[in-house]
Amino acid sequence: MFRPMRRASRAIPEEAAKHLLQQSRRGVLAVNGDNGYPFEIRRPEYATEVKFGGYVRVEYDQEKQRNYFVHEGYQSVMAIPYDMPIVGYDNHMVNTLMIWDAEPKEGF
Repeated sequence: MFRPMRRASRAIPEEAAKHLLQQSRRGVLAVNGDNGYPFEIRRPEYATEVKFGGYVRVEYDQEKQRNYFVHEGYQSVMAIPYDMPIVGYDNHMVNTLMIWDAEPKEGF
């Protein structure tokens, strides 16, 4: 299930690790899985298109009497958010940091 540690000389016994996790008031437990960070939660429902370059054309709507701005000639990617828990320092709180990844909008 777990891959071997890269720095086996720094390994501590399992009982010592359990004691640290149960008794310590603060600290960092870093776990990096084989398929990426296991605590990141992909949130595709909040994905958004990000446009680069191009130009903006202004159109006026006579009926509503307002300007509309149309972005044309751009390249775009999809920005996919991930929620990552961040543990607070000495306050027993966990906050969420939203980090982003870019994916192509169209295949090559």
